[in-house]
Amino acid sequence: MGSKIRCPNCRRKYDPTFVPSCPNCGAVETDDRSEPSPFRAVTESLAGGRPVPFWTVVDAVEEAGIDTGDDPEGFMEVVLRRLPTVIEMEDASLVDIAAAFAGVTFTSPISPDTWNDLLTQLDLTVISVLAESPRPLVVHGDPVAKTGQGGYRLHQQRWLWETTAETVAGFTLTPEGAIEIEAAMPPVTVMPERLVEHLRTTVEAHGSEDELARWEPIVFEALVTFEGLPTLLPPLTHLLDEAGYEVAGIDFVVPIGFDFDDVLSEAAGADSEEE
Repeated sequence: MGSKIRCPNCRRKYDPTFVPSCPNCGAVETDDRSEPSPFRAVTESLAGGRPVPFWTVVDAVEEAGIDTGDDPEGFMEVVLRRLPTVIEMEDASLVDIAAAFAGVTFTSPISPDTWNDLLTQLDLTVISVLAESPRPLVVHGDPVAKTGQGGYRLHQQRWLWETTAETVAGFTLTPEGAIEIEAAMPPVTVMPERLVEHLRTTVEAHGSEDELARWEPIVFEALVTFEGLPTLLPPLTHLLDEAGYEVAGIDFVVPIGFDFDDVLSEAAGADSEEE
């Protein structure tokens, strides 16, 4: 166990060995310490923004002088639980989306009649995960207030109230680690054709006639494995639409025109027969 440091933001002391940020205010420690940190070792091994095999990351942690014990998988589970921007891909590789999408602007159309939390929108799937980490949301240079300990909520009526139905909001991960929000920007009208085709291929690799694919793992895989990701993206659902798919139900990706309600009815009928 390492020694305690004082948070540069709220001045509370805490032990950063197994806590990557201040548990009181969420600020990330910036002290130059020689003591190894499993969090630093993981994020440094994933700094390239590309998926890295799980055991390669484990090796990087151990090479940093950290003993993962007799149960490296259990040790890593504890570490990764405190690194919300590090996600596990379906092939068990790890990727830090904060590194993968640094400088990329995600966009979403917004309406003045929307009362919901913007971060629940499918277009902002990536941003909603980033917002769960202790990084500030900033609108035109002014930070958005944090609500609760789990992250941030961005209510359009409170923060983007001056927008119109034709307006697009842009969300960019800055080099400083904040999420900068541009409340009104022109819509992105040019579709990146190579990315659309890559998204289509990713959907086809995940789904089948017997099993529907889910949106979140598809969008993460498609984006982090694409070479030359544009720094300004159209809304993700528009990319999906261009690829010939849409999201139905909670988050299932289906071909446009797919009768999702019919599938639910058949499933309900099958359950009734079994009973």
